[in-house]
Amino acid sequence: GKDAKELAKSLTEKLKEKTQKKKAEPKEHKKSAKEISAELHETEDVQKKESKKQAKVTKAQEMSMRK
Repeated sequence: GKDAKELAKSLTEKLKEKTQKKKAEPKEHKKSAKEISAELHETEDVQKKESKKQAKVTKAQEMSMRK
């Protein structure tokens, strides 16, 4: 839903900040495209898990409200 989209947006912003900081610090080794995509997949997985959790919570809340 909307929450998942908002979460994705904020995570994307954070990732952008991280990459910008890395550009500002040439001392750090540059990440390969593979590493970056792996990180992106990780955040996507986290987002999916979180939205699933959220769905479970709302369902549980609905059930308790009906009682």
